[in-house]
Amino acid sequence: MRRRGSRLRKQDYTLIIDQFPDNTQITTANGLAARFSNASVIDFKLTGTLIEARLMYTSPFSTDSNAFWTSNGVRTFHELSGQLELFASSSFRDSGLQELVAKGVISASTQAFRRIPLTICDLPLLENIPSYTEFTGTAITEFNFPSVIKIDGYALLGSGNSSRIYNFPKCTQLGDSTTVNNSCFDDVPVGATIRLNIALQDSTDPDIVANRDRGVIFEFVN
Repeated sequence: MRRRGSRLRKQDYTLIIDQFPDNTQITTANGLAARFSNASVIDFKLTGTLIEARLMYTSPFSTDSNAFWTSNGVRTFHELSGQLELFASSSFRDSGLQELVAKGVISASTQAFRRIPLTICDLPLLENIPSYTEFTGTAITEFNFPSVIKIDGYALLGSGNSSRIYNFPKCTQLGDSTTVNNSCFDDVPVGATIRLNIALQDSTDPDIVANRDRGVIFEFVN
């Protein structure tokens, strides 16, 4: 059973979202609640473009598909309760998202992070990197995903701008097949380092072989 987040005082806000000033999408509690499944907003504060809120939820608590999918809509998303479990498909696609912090999320669906220019990424419990994750334009030079056990096919397309180190110390599965190239690392730049679990050290998985042959560095860690 997954450990829940620590108890919060009544006045604490557990969700903080900052929106781009020229394209504010959410102005009411109902507008915010509509972006999630199995959640209702019990406290909502809007100051300029900044939303601070507390949500009441039932499990599974997740974003809705396309929840924040809008060009330059949301630049920061901090979910601090540890109760949000899932980013649904296309949750932040093309949103211009720069800061993503969600301490409890364990799963993400396809395109959840597509084409977002992150500067901060903190997803300590996330167990998969979903298909079509494009950290396009990101300023992050080292990605750390300490709990990821699977990288989905077509996961890191378009991630070749400035990302150079990818840490997946628990990852033992690349896509759904070990006999074909699942395109997990397409567009990872030559010279980049990908760290995977030591269980894959002697693997002949085509995702490793094909990218190692073109100059991507693979390291295997405990």
